[in-house]
Amino acid sequence: LAQQLSGINVAMFYSTVIFRGAGLTGNEPFYATIGMGAVNVIMTLISVWLVDHPKFGRRSLLLAGLTGMFFSTLLLVGALTVQNMGSDYKWASYSAIVLVLLFVISFATGPGAIPWFFVSEIFDSSARGNANSIAVMVNWAANLLVGLTFLPINNLLGQFSFFIFSGFLAFFIFYTWKFVPETKGKSIEQIQAEFDKRK
Repeated sequence: LAQQLSGINVAMFYSTVIFRGAGLTGNEPFYATIGMGAVNVIMTLISVWLVDHPKFGRRSLLLAGLTGMFFSTLLLVGALTVQNMGSDYKWASYSAIVLVLLFVISFATGPGAIPWFFVSEIFDSSARGNANSIAVMVNWAANLLVGLTFLPINNLLGQFSFFIFSGFLAFFIFYTWKFVPETKGKSIEQIQAEFDKRK
């Protein structure tokens, strides 16, 4: 749920719409979308290295990514609001592009990959198949919900629709900080003991 309700697929599905809303014209929204996709690919490759790096844990990467996404959405609303004030604020359009890129970078750093590690690490091998099936179902159901509802909400609220994702991100940051244990390099028994401590 954290992965999809963060709003990442809004950035992916509707990036051209977002960039047009930021004041880009002509082919600029398409070039910005291509740039966003390239940044996502590069950061995904870097995140493969980060996940296995001994200095970074799964939990810390997830928290860092969610926090980066949270602040990116807040600042994006500010940039889009300023841009809507008039053509004198062209810098706000470019700030919006940078903030969407930071949003994607933050996603690739933690929430993009880490939840899939958790599913395989917190369940015993006998339950992993069922757990993965449920995780994929929840992920795609949330993806469908976000994909179907964003445009109507955006038409109603404009740039302030991103505050909805900010609210979800704030909740998931708290939830991860309070309840999610570090799983890297730990046995299922150690992870279960950590869960018991966090109840």
